[in-house]
Parts: sequence; C-alpha cells; structure tokens
Amino acid sequence: MRKLITYFIKYPIAGNILMILLILMGWVGMKSLRTTFFPESESKFIRVSAIYQGASPAEIEEGIILKIEDKLEGLNGIERITSASKENYGYATVEVNSNYNTDIVIQEIKNAVDGINNFPSGMEPASVSKFERPQHAVSVAISGDVSLKELKSIAREWESILQEDSIISQVELEGFPDEEIEIQVDNDLLKKYGLTIEQVANSIKRDNIQITGGELKTAEENILIRARNKKYFGEEFEDIVVKAMLNGNIVRLKDVAVVRDGWVDEPSERYVNGEKAIIVNVLYTIHEDLKSIVDKVKKRQLEFNQKHPSLETRIIRDSSKVLVQRIDLLVNNGLLGFLMVFALLSMFLHPRLAIWVAMAIPIAFGGMFILAGGAGISINVISLFGMIIVIGILVDDGIVIAENIYQHWERGKEPVQAAIDGTLEVLPAVFSAILTTVIAFSLFFVIDGIMGDFFVEMGFVVVATLVISLVEGAFILPAHVAHSKALSKNGKKGFWLNIINWFTRCLNYIKTKCYQPLLNFSFKQIPFIFISTIGVLVISIFFIVFGYVKVSMFPPIFADSFTINLEMAAGTNQKITENYIDGIQEVVWEFNDSLERENQSVITAVTKGLGKGSNRGSLTIMLTPSEERAINSSQITTAILNKVGQIPNAEKLTAKAGMPFGRPISVAIYSSDNNVLDEFKERLLRGMRDMGTLKNIESSDQKGMLELNIELKDKAYALGLSYAEIVNEIRSGFYGYEVQRLQRGLDEVKVWVRYAKETRQSIGDFENKTIRLKGGEYLIKDLVHISQVRGVAKYEHLDGKRMVKIEADLMDPENSSQSELLSYVNKNLVDSLLLEYPQVKKSIEGQAREFAKVGVSVQKRGWIILLFMFVTVVLTFRSFTQAIAVFVTSVFGFSGVVFGHFIHDFQLSMFSFFGMIALVGIMVNDALVLISGLNINLKRGMRYKDALRKAALSRFRPIVLTSVTTIAGLAPLIFEKSMQAQFLIPMAIAIAYGLLVATFLTLVFLPITLYSLNFVKVIIHWLVTGKVLKNSSEQLEASVKELKYEHLTEGGDKELK
Repeated sequence: MRKLITYFIKYPIAGNILMILLILMGWVGMKSLRTTFFPESESKFIRVSAIYQGASPAEIEEGIILKIEDKLEGLNGIERITSASKENYGYATVEVNSNYNTDIVIQEIKNAVDGINNFPSGMEPASVSKFERPQHAVSVAISGDVSLKELKSIAREWESILQEDSIISQVELEGFPDEEIEIQVDNDLLKKYGLTIEQVANSIKRDNIQITGGELKTAEENILIRARNKKYFGEEFEDIVVKAMLNGNIVRLKDVAVVRDGWVDEPSERYVNGEKAIIVNVLYTIHEDLKSIVDKVKKRQLEFNQKHPSLETRIIRDSSKVLVQRIDLLVNNGLLGFLMVFALLSMFLHPRLAIWVAMAIPIAFGGMFILAGGAGISINVISLFGMIIVIGILVDDGIVIAENIYQHWERGKEPVQAAIDGTLEVLPAVFSAILTTVIAFSLFFVIDGIMGDFFVEMGFVVVATLVISLVEGAFILPAHVAHSKALSKNGKKGFWLNIINWFTRCLNYIKTKCYQPLLNFSFKQIPFIFISTIGVLVISIFFIVFGYVKVSMFPPIFADSFTINLEMAAGTNQKITENYIDGIQEVVWEFNDSLERENQSVITAVTKGLGKGSNRGSLTIMLTPSEERAINSSQITTAILNKVGQIPNAEKLTAKAGMPFGRPISVAIYSSDNNVLDEFKERLLRGMRDMGTLKNIESSDQKGMLELNIELKDKAYALGLSYAEIVNEIRSGFYGYEVQRLQRGLDEVKVWVRYAKETRQSIGDFENKTIRLKGGEYLIKDLVHISQVRGVAKYEHLDGKRMVKIEADLMDPENSSQSELLSYVNKNLVDSLLLEYPQVKKSIEGQAREFAKVGVSVQKRGWIILLFMFVTVVLTFRSFTQAIAVFVTSVFGFSGVVFGHFIHDFQLSMFSFFGMIALVGIMVNDALVLISGLNINLKRGMRYKDALRKAALSRFRPIVLTSVTTIAGLAPLIFEKSMQAQFLIPMAIAIAYGLLVATFLTLVFLPITLYSLNFVKVIIHWLVTGKVLKNSSEQLEASVKELKYEHLTEGGDKELK
C-alpha cells in the first residue's frame, strides 16, 4: 500500500487521470439513470385469480378460493395468503417470504393450481401472475361537446398513438362502461313462437361465424372455401334466423327481440369540474422512466390539441411534477449543503486544501453513479436523500488526511514526504472510520418489508460514495495536496489567508480558553461528568415517556391529492348515490371558496367518479402544491368530512390519500364463526368511533345487495323439475346468456341474450315471469317459494380463515402519537374484546406490520452489524477497552436525537430510527480520530494522561470540522418548510443533532471513559500480579505493548525518536 500511495503522490498525473475518469464516467452514468418517485423493486406478491360469471361470493369462496388455499398450504416460500371472494370473481394473494425467489415460488403455485380438477364448470381458467401494480405517471382528461361513444373512439385513437412510443407501455382509459350487444327478448313473443332463451342464443352462435370450409385444388390454383358471416354490430344481428316454421315462414331475431348495441348497465362515468370526461391514465413499470414518459405524453397532448381543436385536454394529475419538485428541493438543499461545507472548510483550511478536500464530493458521486446503473438504482427521493446525508461525511476523511499532511509539513518535512507520512499515519484510522460507517449503513440492505425495498437504495448510495471517497482520500487527495501551493513557504500571503488565520485563531481560542479548561475539569470531576451524561440521557427518555416528544411508526406524509369515497348500502339506486356525491362536491367547492376569500385557495380540480356498482361514488381532489398553502391535506380532509356530516344509509364515507406504508391503525380479526366475527367488529368500530381521535374508520367487509332466495315447491318436484333446470332458466333471462365475445378494435364486446330491462325491474316482474321447461310453461311463483335476505358482497380470508380488517387514520397526525393510539386500540379495545370472544384471533396490519417486519429483521441482523463494527474498531487499535469506550460513548448520542425532535416539534418515527443507525457509524468516526491520536502519542513515549489530553487537544480541530461539515450538509433540509421534505426531516434531525451531542461526548466524555478504563486495567493488573504501576499505566495499552515487536515505517521511526 505504501508503494502504491507513494507512486500516486510522486506522479500526480495518475491521480488526475483517475479523477477525470470518475467524474466523466459518473456524469454518463447519472444521465442514464431512471427517475422514479420512490425506489422500485420486484414484487414479492403473487395473485391467483378466477372469474365465474353469475356466482355469488359464497359460491366463489366455496367452489374456488377454499380449494386454492388448501392446495397452496404448505408450499415452500409462502409468508401468508390473503383472499377475497366477490360477486363473479375471486382472488388469492400470496406474499412470498423475502428469503425465497418469487419466480420459483410462482412456478410452484402454478403447478399446484393446475392440479385442481374440481373447479365449478363454467369457471374461466384461473390465472397465476406476479402481482405488480404499475405506478402512476400522468392523467389527462379529455372532454368536449360530443357523444360519449365518439369521445371514447377519440380517446382509443390517442391511446394507440401513445403506446406506439417505445417508452410508454401502460395506458388505461376510464370514464365509460364496457360495450355490449344486448339482445332483449320479449317473453310473450318467445311463447308465441315456442322459443326459449337458450334456443335463441344457440341460433346466434350457429349463424354468427367465420370459418374455413376446406380447399379446392383446381388445375389452375388452390381455392379456399370460407364462410364470412361474422357480425360485429348490433344492427347486423337483427336478421339472424332463429327458427323455421312448419309453414315455411322464418322467424328472425328482430321478430322476438330488440337488439341494443351500447354500454353495459353499470355506472362508470367521470366528471372533471362538473364536465363529463374520459380520463387517460399513463402508468410506468419498474423498468421505465417516469419523467421521460410524462414529457412524451405532454408532447403528444400538444399534437392532440392541434388535431382536435374542439376538444379540451387537461392534465389533472402529474406524478412527475411532485417528483421534480422533490428532486429540485433535495438538489437545492444538497447544493446549499455543499456550499456550506466548502465555506466551512475554507474558513479553517488553506483555500487550496479546502478545494481539494471538497473535490471528494463530485469524485465520490461520479464513482457511485458508475456503479448505480448496474445495481438498478434510480433517481428518486430516497436515493437523493442518501446523497444529502453523505455530502458532509464524504469530506471527513479528507479533512483528517489533509490536516495531518499539513501538520507534517509544518514540522519541516518536504511536501511529498509530508504527504506520504501524513497519509500513512492516519490511513488505518480513516479506513476503519469509513468501514464502520459502511457497515452501519449496510443494515439497510438486510431490512425486510417495504422499508427495506425503499432504503436499500439509500444504503447503496452512501456505501458506494464512501468506498470511492476512500480511494480518493488515499490516492488522489494526497497527490493534490503534495503538489499544491498550500505547502509552499512562499505562498502564505493574501487577503483570504488573513481571513483563514482569523478563523483559525477563533477556533484556537475556543480550544484553549473553553475546551481545554473543560477537559481539565472533566479529568478532575470524572464522577460528575459520568452522572451528568447519564442524567441527560435519562431526561431525554423522560421526554418520550411524558409525551413531550411523541412517537409514531412512520412520519405523516401529506399528499397533494386525496380521494373521497362514498359507499351507500348495496343495491342503492345510482341516482341516489350521484345526488349525495354531488352534494359532497358542493361542500368541497364551498370549503375552497371560504379559503379563497382569504387568498388561500387550495383546490385545483375535482374529478367525480361513479361505480363500480350503483352504490359507489368518489371524488378525487387535486390540491395546490404543499408549499403554496398553509394547511396540509389531513387538515383539509378533516374539515370537509366535518362539513359533510352524516349521510343517511351510507356504509362508508372516507377522505384519504394513498399511503405507501399502510394505514396508521389497522387490525385484522378472523374466526370461523361469522356471527361472532360480525358482533366483534361492530363493537370494535363503536369503540374506535368513541375515541374521538380517529377518522376514516372503516371495515373491509361489505354488506351485499338484497337477495331473493328461492326454494322449490312440491309442484316443481312433482313435475320432475330440478333446482338446476329452474335456476338455469331464470339465470338466462335475468342475468343473461352469454352468446359470444367479439373483438372490436381494443374492446372485447360480449353478446348477451336476456329479458328487456323494463321487464325485470320489480319482484312482481320476477314472480310473474313465464319459464319454459320440458315442454311446459310455468310462472316462477308457481314453482318456487321466495324469501328476501341481505347478502354479503365480499368474503375475505387470512391464512384460510374468514377475516375482517378494521382500519382508521389519525384525526390530527401532527399532534397525536400513533403508537399511543394504536396501543390503546389493541389493549383497551381489541384485547378486552378477545377475552369475551375467545373464538376470534387478531393480526396487526398496516404500518404496524411493516414496523414489526423492520423490527424483526433488525433483531435478527442488527447485532451482526454491531459486532462487525466492534470487531473493526478492535482490529484497528488492537484494543478491546478502546472499542468498548467508543461504543459506550455512542449510546449517549440518543439524547441529541430526542432533543432535536423536541426543538423542531417532530415525532420520533421509523425514519428517526434509521437516522440513529446512520448516526452510530458517523459517531464512531470522530472517536477513531481521537483514539488514533492517543495511540500515536503513547508510541512516542508519553504518559497516558498526557497522551490523552494532547490527543484530545490536537484532534479538536479535525473532530469539530468533520462534525460541523456533516451537520452543515444536512442543515438546509432540516430547516426546509416545504411539505415535500417533511417525511425525510426526522432522519436528518436524528443524524445532525445526534452528531452535535456526539461531538461533545467525543471531546469530553470519551477521554474520561478511556482514562477510567485504563484505571480499571491498573486495578485488575494489581489484583492479578500484585504489582502497582505508578505513573506508568500506559504500559497496559496495546499500542505500547506492540512496540517491542512492531516493525515501524521509516517515517514512524523518526517520529518515535
């Protein structure tokens, strides 16, 4: 290593070439990185889904879901299985264990599902796929004074144009129902011609075909025989022959039915600010670039507007806008942090030294960007935050190395020799300091759950930049310093150097007039220092216990949009639902108008949606950018919900934004007894509502529509009729008989035969309908008893048992403690109910489950990380006591984390915890700098106390500089008022304030800890050997013991002499 470092110092062109290559190739690497909102990762979820038209949730559960769950039970790699059984379809979601490969597990699941041979007949083949939800990129609303069908046709055309671009793969349209061809038969006409619905359907099937009939091989050429009788539009079906009469007449479809080519009878309209529109949603996958996609869509939008001037297009949601705002915010904070770091370096170092030390930042980033592309890293808010964190850390090793080179030069050495000796002297400590930080941040690579997927990119950024900075500090920086005019006897003149000297004198004044007396006092009053330090830690813990600093699992994340969801009782008429959702929309605009009168307008657009189901409606509210308004989205949703109040017969009314980590309060209860489960749920919901601190309280179960249950009368049995025959005939008329599926462009159009809508609008219509079976005609009411019950819209399972999930949001997330509220719900509500209902079990979900995943993974692997850090320090100094002193000191840095959150009124959260993980590695750096100085002094023959005092004083400047530069790099983000950065600030606070306290601990608490441990060694030595060491306690230190067999470098020999 010495020869390699010497080579780079003697021949600086090697370092310059390496520097230029890293920066240039890093620039190329950076430009090739994708931009995403959050880090993207491969899905760990697999979806098994099945469609069974006309089946009830109970039929889906019994006939499909239970069989799938039973078959999947016991397969390797499955963490857990959740499922849902709904009207017409069901699905099971498999969560894959993080230790298994998803692609291997999905193949095993496919094999297992394929082995199920007793699915209901009529069920479409079950599909097994990796459950990956594409992320939203941009939404464009198209509206105009044209029919919905024409608007859809234009939107479909634009969809095709968008997908022609290679960078756009996912486009979805909403705002219109599916198309269908409905053949509405007249029951009286069917009776007149002796037809059944099934016979009509089969006639259409036989007629509406396109098929090859073979080939004629003539002498001249081969000729295909083909029937081209495929019809694709409603009017073309009218002339299909459905029956030939004995008298030679033929009955056509139009004689017994009305053919309607139109929309499925399901509400799915969209309105933007009151105007009907079609929404074009463009999505992106984990391999695509968000910003490039949005830029392309905007370009296509301009072309669309030129082609269709009569239509209006507007971007109602642009995910890249928030991303760009956050990127700009973080980049600006990063640049400001860099400038502050450089300014601080320039105050205390020679300008040329400051420049070369600061060059570690672009060089290290360049090397990181070279590696980032291959590692799948993208430019996102988390990776950018990692860059901000590391800005101040990157110059730490440079400060120590440059300072030490400068000190060697001041002792009279030649610049090149000073660079060689100065670098090699501190390189072991610098290497260990960087290695401990790298090991600390490596914990982010082994965290499970969504947080692990997110923060692995931040871990990569920090680790990669630190590794490259070590290369820069060992080879590039010493060469630049050695050949810099900073080490020139004739270059110490000028205005700027006078400023530096002034700052240096100030720092020296602080060291001699403030720090040195404090250090001397500490050596005299060791018990007082110990007790005071412990007392401060205890006080910080009391701040948490007594609620001065609140605790939550995740910091509140306030979005720039939210959705109001209204769910009426199942089966509610669409007009009733629409009236209520329109009323809510009026409240939304009234709320905005009240703020607008105070020049605080917060709402830019409202998109109204109806469906799926006539009982559901929604409003998507787009807000002004967070930095332009004085209230956050949570306060807005609370105010609107209070103004709306209670809606009669509403099952659910919520106003919330999407949360990447789950809901703050989420509990799943499951049992095999549905009645007990329902009673438990109602009591839990009532208890949560009574708390008064929660909103958007909802359960996942859904009451179904009113059902008519039929039971066969004795007459039906006497006629030899079965349930299957009667129900199939009823189903054909009321649900419909699916004849065919036609492909019209991008749309799949189903052809249905059923009774006309106006003849199936009441229970009387049902009872008096005539069905034809086995040559006879019967009224339905003559064959069956009818009873009315309220059905269930959905059944959910958790690991094979019926489950209901109860969730809620915090009414005031900024001033409420999520952990306290969740604890109250669990202990005071759920656990007390479990005593009354032992059949019920619970599972904590949402944010608490993600928090638990992180906690379990940290418990499993965190001690290994700490062990490696401890071993690194031990191997660096070959001393267990010095390593123990370092880690004992780092524990007390927690008090700075707590006080920092108190000062800035932030809650302690998972992000704060991650900041503490990073803090441990950074804190060790300063301690290593001091201890390396101590060991050097001991090797020079100094007494232990004198060596310790001198090391503390001589390392005061680099320790303060390294700490201040790290804090300065984070300061702009900590004081950022934009809501875009609020969820990252707790981590920055934890690092900055923890390091602030840690600096004091390193300079005061660590020396007396080392001194005390040395005294303990003396006592142990006396107890073991009976010899008293007077004024020679340094003989017990590893660095002194090593002298008798250690081969020192030439430069080191000179120092010891």
